[in-house]
Amino acid sequence: MSKSLKKLIDINRLREFKNKLNAQNVFDMWPDGAEAHNAMWGGRDITAAFNNGTVSEHIADGTFKDIFPGDYITKQVTISGKTYDVTWVVADCDYWINKGNGDTGMTAHHVVIVPQQSIFNTNMNNDNVTTGGYAGSRMYRETIPACATGIVGAFGADHILTFSDMITNTVENNAVSRGYCGWAGASAPWGVWASVQCNLMTEHMVIGSPHYSSSGIDDAIVTRQMSAFRLSEKAINYNRNWWWFRDVVSSVFFACVDGEGLAHTYYASGTCGVRPFALLK
Repeated sequence: MSKSLKKLIDINRLREFKNKLNAQNVFDMWPDGAEAHNAMWGGRDITAAFNNGTVSEHIADGTFKDIFPGDYITKQVTISGKTYDVTWVVADCDYWINKGNGDTGMTAHHVVIVPQQSIFNTNMNNDNVTTGGYAGSRMYRETIPACATGIVGAFGADHILTFSDMITNTVENNAVSRGYCGWAGASAPWGVWASVQCNLMTEHMVIGSPHYSSSGIDDAIVTRQMSAFRLSEKAINYNRNWWWFRDVVSSVFFACVDGEGLAHTYYASGTCGVRPFALLK
């Protein structure tokens, strides 16, 4: 190499530049806090970091250091006697902060975790009715509590938060659905507070806006799309299967995602996938 060329190349700066291109260094240099971390895709296996307590430490202090949407934790979960291997994806940081019933709402730092794909398939109701809204569904009354027991068993009671969620509890069968003017039935413009450890997601949480939800109350507490779904279309429908939202569509339909990735609807007695979210601390 000629002397003149050597003068043009600063080896130390070249090495510094190469190091900055290293992905982990980018993560390490990223600003702390939920807002900053919600803007960055991770996509890494952080199971070991969760198991050794590092993930919980950095959630608790609000830095979310080395935790980003798309990162995932692999855990087995046992639901109603059946055990499933589940990849739990970080969907958002502090999504539920200050939300919920009471004077202060949720104050603990947390990340939302969701299964990468449906854990299993079941129906919303045994019959094609949405009577009682989501709160009156078999899904909410039977399946979701079983999921909560499994998730707490997998991660430990110290790591899964109980939170207040607003859900529909009344369907007016003579009302016109907001999802489609030709459908009868809509959830009433009020709901009920529920204390839960996991729940089904809504259209707004995943797609970013209501498509077939029949009234504003279905998405009243969840006011924006979660970051993982904003950053990755693949996260919405990882394996191209049908799966449930909790939004009431009409007197016979609930909302869902179909196998082609479309916002869709399905009869309440139909079988679709279950992807419950939980708040991990």
